[in-house]
Amino acid sequence: MQLWHYIRTSVNPSTKVGACALKEQIESANLEKFGYDIKAYNIWLSDTRKEIIRQEGTGKYNEYIRYMFKTYLSSKNSEFNETMKAIKRNWTQDLLDKDYSHTDLMSTATKTYNNIVTDGGWELADKMTESSQKGGTDMQTKFLAIAAQVEGLTKRNGEGAKTEGSEEVSWRYLNPNNETHLTKGERKYKWCTKNCHKKPMWCGRPNCLSRDNSR
Repeated sequence: MQLWHYIRTSVNPSTKVGACALKEQIESANLEKFGYDIKAYNIWLSDTRKEIIRQEGTGKYNEYIRYMFKTYLSSKNSEFNETMKAIKRNWTQDLLDKDYSHTDLMSTATKTYNNIVTDGGWELADKMTESSQKGGTDMQTKFLAIAAQVEGLTKRNGEGAKTEGSEEVSWRYLNPNNETHLTKGERKYKWCTKNCHKKPMWCGRPNCLSRDNSR
């Protein structure tokens, strides 16, 4: 997806409304909406940020880190929260590198989350996964609904349902319940982990073939 030129944002007020709504979603985001899955939140935030930049250009909104801390600290895991609080203290006291960015914070949050999950300490996430395996698919529906908001704004603004780098909107990469098949509208998808994609995703192709790794 190409970033819109500044003048287009100025001429079309409706794009500003869309960006404003997305900022409000970032500022009010809570991990509960994402099943307390840090990686799912990060994917959504990245796609939402791309849409804001597409509408407004770069440099107009720089509150990502502030509200990322707010969202991360809505976690129910004390170990994760202590890590985030320590980083936030250094951030508020200007003890981090001057070029410290939201991607640095996102990387630390992901690594911390992965380590806790590996050690079996992310109890709430484990319980929610167990509950979903008993037949609940509400969390999957929530993820798709959140991603659809960004997708809907993109389509209303006359752009395709693609993001930068020709990657499709975030729902294609969300599979919190480890499902194998998904029906969205009238189309059916399967969870593909083959290397015909850059990363695992929901794929609507009848057949997915791996790339030739011998090259």
